[in-house]
Amino acid sequence: MKKVVFDACFLSSAFGKTLPDKESAYKKLIDDLEKDGVQIIIPAPAFSEFLMGIEKDLTEFTKIFEGKKNFKIKSFDTKAALECSFLLKDLMKNKDIKKNFSKQKIKYDYQIVSIAKIFEAECVYSDDKDVMKLCSRLGLLCRDFNSLEPPTEPELLLVGIHQSSVRNKT
Repeated sequence: MKKVVFDACFLSSAFGKTLPDKESAYKKLIDDLEKDGVQIIIPAPAFSEFLMGIEKDLTEFTKIFEGKKNFKIKSFDTKAALECSFLLKDLMKNKDIKKNFSKQKIKYDYQIVSIAKIFEAECVYSDDKDVMKLCSRLGLLCRDFNSLEPPTEPELLLVGIHQSSVRNKT
């Protein structure tokens, strides 16, 4: 089974406050992944980071993800902790990176990417530049919003969004 990871930035964009032009692209991506039987992994650290920004009833959001068979919230367990420690040890060897990193931010980013690695995700979806850099260093495919395919007119009609409200991609 194919697997992808959504990080907190991507979750916030897809399920938080989103502009209409972005909403259609996120819905299309999620629909396409579901149709293709792709498992969407949400690392628990990313899920907690996402929930911090939600002002509504948090149980509403947990039910959304628990009710979808292709969404799986994965914890930061022993195997992920080992992977993360290896990644962080490598980080500490690079003096340029070491002096420019925030410990708190890096912990979340490395935990998220470690979970992606141990579950053998093919791609991480993130709009976080640090996560994107980390994935690049590790040879892990990472996609941001700009890499999403814009939906076609029939697909927009299916999700109830009129073409005039969608930004044209150049």
